[in-house]
Amino acid sequence: MIPLTGNKSVWKRCLGQSTKILVLLFFLSLFLPAFPQKTQIKKLHENTEKNLNEILPLNHLKSQKKQPQDPISKNFRIEDGLISNEAHFVLSDSRGFIWIATDGGICRYDGTKFVRFSISEGLPERMVTKLYEDKKGRIWFITISSHVGYIKDDQVTLLKYKFKKGPNVFKMDDFAHSMYVDEGDTLWVATMLSGMLYKSAYPYTSPPVSKEMKSDFVIEFNKQGDYIYGTSYVSCTHHKITNCTVEVCLAYIEKWKGKTRYFRSNYEAYAGYRSHKIIRVSPEEFLITTKSELLCFRKGKLKVLLKTSVVNSYLDKKGQLWVFTANEGLYLFPDYHKLDKWKHYYQDQYFTAMTQDIEGGTWLTTLYNGVKYIPDFDFMTLLKEGKQLEHIVVNNGKVMVNEKLGDLLIFDKNDFLKRLDMQLFYYSPEIEKDYILCYTANQTGISRMQYVSENKSGVLKKQDYNSTMHIKKIMRYKGNDYLINMSRIHMYDNSRKKNVRLLMTESRINNVVIVNDTIWMATNNGLFSFDLKTRKWVDNSFLRKNLNYRIDDLAESKDGLWLCSFGKGIWYYNKKDKLTLYDEKKGLASNYVRSLYLGPQNNLWVSTNEGLSRITGESDWKIVNYPYLEGYGIGQINDILRVNNDLYLATSNGFYKFPISKLDKQNKTAPIYITAASSRLIKRLQNNAELEYGDDKIVISFLALNYTNARKAEYYYMIKGYDDVWHKSPSSSVRLTKLPPGKYSFIVKTDSNSHATFTFSIKYPFWQKWWFISLTGLLLVICIYTLVNYRTRKIKAEEREKNYIQVQIAGLQANVIRAQMNPHFMFNALNSIQSFILANENKQANFYLGKFSSLMRKIIQISRHDFVTVKEELRLLQDYIEIERMRCAYSFNYEINIGNKESLGVRIPAMIIQPFIENAVNHGLTPLEGREGKLEINFDIYGKNIICTITDNGIGRTKANEIKQKKIRYHQSASIKLTENRIDLYNKLYKAESKISIVDLYDEDGAATGTKVELIIPIIQ
Repeated sequence: MIPLTGNKSVWKRCLGQSTKILVLLFFLSLFLPAFPQKTQIKKLHENTEKNLNEILPLNHLKSQKKQPQDPISKNFRIEDGLISNEAHFVLSDSRGFIWIATDGGICRYDGTKFVRFSISEGLPERMVTKLYEDKKGRIWFITISSHVGYIKDDQVTLLKYKFKKGPNVFKMDDFAHSMYVDEGDTLWVATMLSGMLYKSAYPYTSPPVSKEMKSDFVIEFNKQGDYIYGTSYVSCTHHKITNCTVEVCLAYIEKWKGKTRYFRSNYEAYAGYRSHKIIRVSPEEFLITTKSELLCFRKGKLKVLLKTSVVNSYLDKKGQLWVFTANEGLYLFPDYHKLDKWKHYYQDQYFTAMTQDIEGGTWLTTLYNGVKYIPDFDFMTLLKEGKQLEHIVVNNGKVMVNEKLGDLLIFDKNDFLKRLDMQLFYYSPEIEKDYILCYTANQTGISRMQYVSENKSGVLKKQDYNSTMHIKKIMRYKGNDYLINMSRIHMYDNSRKKNVRLLMTESRINNVVIVNDTIWMATNNGLFSFDLKTRKWVDNSFLRKNLNYRIDDLAESKDGLWLCSFGKGIWYYNKKDKLTLYDEKKGLASNYVRSLYLGPQNNLWVSTNEGLSRITGESDWKIVNYPYLEGYGIGQINDILRVNNDLYLATSNGFYKFPISKLDKQNKTAPIYITAASSRLIKRLQNNAELEYGDDKIVISFLALNYTNARKAEYYYMIKGYDDVWHKSPSSSVRLTKLPPGKYSFIVKTDSNSHATFTFSIKYPFWQKWWFISLTGLLLVICIYTLVNYRTRKIKAEEREKNYIQVQIAGLQANVIRAQMNPHFMFNALNSIQSFILANENKQANFYLGKFSSLMRKIIQISRHDFVTVKEELRLLQDYIEIERMRCAYSFNYEINIGNKESLGVRIPAMIIQPFIENAVNHGLTPLEGREGKLEINFDIYGKNIICTITDNGIGRTKANEIKQKKIRYHQSASIKLTENRIDLYNKLYKAESKISIVDLYDEDGAATGTKVELIIPIIQ
């Protein structure tokens, strides 16, 4: 309620008080030299009377004929995450986050959740009364006991001292009220009543410096750093903070007997009681809030704008003045210069503070009911009741909506006019524009009535039907009324005043349209059509095949029908057996569609469980979504109607109006922020952070601020420097693992292309740094040089050793040849040949001589090579054995066995076997008596070795040694020794493991039966 002051009683009261003030000032001036002189008081009195005459007429607030309805709002309470329902202050920071001060602590809201700051997070106490953001983004707070601190990066920093007046704590009726941080990072704090102004320099650890200003009301800072205070002395009291200095200005306020009077130059006027907020509009204009009034001081004149229980006031960027009252709601002056225009909202609420967010939405704190969010004051709640509303029509400029099985509600623009007891209605301009045609149903039948819309409920006509059908919808087509039931359609023939039942279906009817004498029905079993001319069903196999499930609603378009099904999206049916599906994949807000409305300009409005969608166009349809409507709690949309540029929604929770132009403006680009970043070793990462190698488990959280959009934003991110590909994120955080060292930029965006960037780098390990690589390269070069030098020297040494061994081998081989070709052997061979000649055995002599010459030739040829094949070695051995047999008069036989034919091609040291055969013949077989001698030679391959076994059945090594003692035969012993030396040298030269083993053979009686020599020679490729 707003009491008007433009009456005689108020005039008398104001004049009487003014007279008392002037008389008292006159007597005080005689005793107090500090007060004005008589001439000043006289002039002051004249100014007072002049100002009173100018002020009082401006206090008339003309009552409006109709109070507007409340705008759509969303309330946040404890059950929604708010820390307390008692809220004292609200602030929208520079980034767009909403901060709320309550009696339980501080909350920050980001559109999805509340982050709480209370005692457990570092607050000194729960009740917080004021918030302020400085240029560094710190959120400062004041508690009820005048504790001051700030929040930065989710960390609470509390000043170590409490602001006090002298040695004592503030009185119970006084507390720190406002604050300001200037460009020098100095904190200024003002008190509410005691008139103390404190300043504390960064880092705010030293006790503050205070100055007593003797103020009786609030000291208020604004963004420019101005503060204003009252005083009980006639002195200059309007100051401005500039670079930590206080400059005197021209305004002051005088206190006298609990009243305050505001002075500007030589003007003075009645101001009312103690003030608790001042808004500096300009250097010449102020808005003053007292406990019972809102006043405007402009050009030296004081004007009373509002007389009520004022709690707070707010002047927005558009010049609109908002005034909050105690239990009387919110007053809005679109232009506070024009006092005859105002609006009153939420008339039973107790509001404490207000702010506007980055989207233009309004946030209001209440003393008992949490925080109220209003996205737009043009989004109106025309009616909010428990009954379900459906079926909207327009009648003669008035909007009407019907309650389900209830009353008819009539609205004129935004104002509720009347309620009529009508269950279902239809407005027909064919009757008369001021009439409403209504059908109601009860146990006795159906009533058909006509009402005069301007009267209360004047019944003109009434006619009862003998039917108890429940009417779901009324349509008029070609002068007849069609009444739709759950499963039946009746027609009322207005010309013959007769009710005709047209059809009955086995399936429930959800909606009906009539096009070109055809009734199209959306049913639980699909889409069906009925021909009104033939009164027969239309058989359509295409519809039976493709739309054989529930159709919830349909709407007629220019060339076809729009159809919807809950959970399947919507279709466009062009009546030529062609269906086009529009669903979430094509941009629809949701596949769960509830209803359709085809408005002007071929705009299809689609109601879904995720809000409203609009499809526009002719053939190339464009989908625009309004998902935030679902977040306003308007409920299920039952009917939609566009009237001029406004959209009316009848829902299960109420009746609402939305300007279409404002709907489109709500689809704004939401700013996105990186809210947190951490790694395995660092809990809080700053932008451009450098991480150690191995600390590559990074979690980055982000958020798109969008208070109007109830739907969760879709995020896409890219790691620039890694894969440069956009990835869709299922949540508002991403975990990055196993990133290689390097520099990266994490970029996140929403589907509206707003993006944020977080840059970081992972250090290279020390073994990948330039100094380590250089040092390693240098060490590697040194090592390679050392290794190459060592290897070269080693190769040269090995070559020298190899050459030395080869020289030794060559020498040993020459010694072996000499040992094999000693004069005794040649003498014996030539003696044998000579004996054959003397015995005139020319054939034997020639054979012997041929073998001898062949043996000499092969020995000379083989001696040129270090290695020969087994085959070549066997040819030499055969010639040698044949000569020895002839020399020994064929006293022994020999046998050569090859186990594996592949062994014939294996290379072995030249003439390595001959010394052992020579030893077997000369020392084992030649002295043999009593039995025929036998020599057996076997060659075979085992693994990577070739094994040669030489076995004789001679006298054995024991008896041979006895003979040696009697006859010294150096030749035979020397050839075996030389061969053993050759084998040792070959082993060293080729890293081989050749072995010689000699085994004596005995019979069962222990008598010597021969000797077995086994040579194991590695195969050398």
